[in-house]
Amino acid sequence: MRNAHHPERAAQADGDQAEAGPRLAQPDRARPRSVGVQAVERACRLLTEVIRTAEPLSVGELSRRTGLHQSTTSRLLASLQRHGLVERDSTRGRVRIAAALVGQITSRSVRQALLDAAGPILANIGRTTSETVNLSVPVAGKLVDNIAQVDAPHFLATTNWVGRFIPLHCSSPGKIFLAYGVAELPNGPLARFTPQTITDRRALEAELRLVRRRGFATLMDELEPGLRAVAVPVVDGHNEVIAAVAVSGPSARLPKRRIRECADVLSQASVALTARFASAWPQPGNAEPAVRGGTCVDGPC
Repeated sequence: MRNAHHPERAAQADGDQAEAGPRLAQPDRARPRSVGVQAVERACRLLTEVIRTAEPLSVGELSRRTGLHQSTTSRLLASLQRHGLVERDSTRGRVRIAAALVGQITSRSVRQALLDAAGPILANIGRTTSETVNLSVPVAGKLVDNIAQVDAPHFLATTNWVGRFIPLHCSSPGKIFLAYGVAELPNGPLARFTPQTITDRRALEAELRLVRRRGFATLMDELEPGLRAVAVPVVDGHNEVIAAVAVSGPSARLPKRRIRECADVLSQASVALTARFASAWPQPGNAEPAVRGGTCVDGPC
């Protein structure tokens, strides 16, 4: 409404409006963020429903359970699938949690459960043998990953192996993983690190048969001159090898007689570690460990 009593003020207001131009609607800068958050929340609802359901679900079932429109459900599932979080079965297209994601979660959980269970046992092995002790797991079935270590008290001791990846064919844990079928050799020639490194596949297979028969694997100057080691398998409640525990040291302190003594210590510790691991990582139908006292009790020997 124009100011009839003060025409000059009205004229000034008209001039200001003309100079400023028409007022444009300002964009709602909070909206993209709120829409993004809403999409994330919906995707989380879908993923949660997929995870907590034992059987694969159809898009329609997921839509009904989450209260989302079917087209929205389909679009979000496609995004989750592109990022490797869910997958469709090949027959009916039902949705389930991606196997690769389950594998990653399980692998990390198993590793942490192993570390939690192994601490006091590795320390006791170290006190008993006075040598370096390592807990190792296979990586993608191709390498050895050392995930825990107890150092020897000697000035002359082996290096810190934690976080270092070692080839399978020239490490005692690697021979354990090869012998019990949880790892496989890479294609191509096997690398030679010392004159004692076993690079002939037939000779290595004979060595692995010996590992299965004795229940322990040895390393005799095959990775570095003067470095020796012995390892035994660690199994879960289903007698599946999940790790290896090893003692290593210089050849002057680990002659063949002492290697066998260390193998006996490790085998007893492996049984204890399996029991501690089973309590931290319970599994249905737990069985007795397959390896006791350095001797293969059942399975291929």
